[in-house]
Amino acid sequence: MNWGIFFFFFLKYLRFFNEGGVINLSTSQVNYSEILKGKKIIITGGSDGIGLAMAKKFVKEGAKVVITGRNMDKLNRASKMINSNNLYLVKWDISDL
Repeated sequence: MNWGIFFFFFLKYLRFFNEGGVINLSTSQVNYSEILKGKKIIITGGSDGIGLAMAKKFVKEGAKVVITGRNMDKLNRASKMINSNNLYLVKWDISDL
């Protein structure tokens, strides 16, 4: 660690508060409601884990989503969890051409 740079910024920080500095912060929130409306998305491995979480979010934002997986039972469980007409299932092992 370069102590010279550390002390420079530390002293600058102390001077700021000794001089009665004021910090103004503002926040904003972006509404992404249906930002993906009309988009088509394929998620491989969408029956669980990160893929399932992505599928839920993408469907919620208005996309038509295809999830693929090797196990049809897991795909059906994912479909019941998401429960949307914009979700499509394909049993597909992408490692098998």
